[in-house]
Amino acid sequence: MGAQGVADKTDIDPELVPGARNTIEVCLQLKPNERITIITDEATRDIATALQAEVERVDSNFSVSTLEHHTRYPLKFTPEIVAETYQGLNPVTS
Repeated sequence: MGAQGVADKTDIDPELVPGARNTIEVCLQLKPNERITIITDEATRDIATALQAEVERVDSNFSVSTLEHHTRYPLKFTPEIVAETYQGLNPVTS
């Protein structure tokens, strides 16, 4: 399923895979028919890439937003394009 991602999955740090898998499978219990939004920044892009790979493995729909692509630091508000992702959703975590 999927959507636009953050990076080439060959760049995933193998040390991040267990934590990403635990986050998606155990903490969030993400299912194939669910949708997830990953909000990241350049400093945590490698973590977002590992999470994205696990979401793709589960075959869930997803979107990824990198904050620096939409606004400048320091953040004073949620960028509109990121906030739009949440419209009409019932998030289980934030």
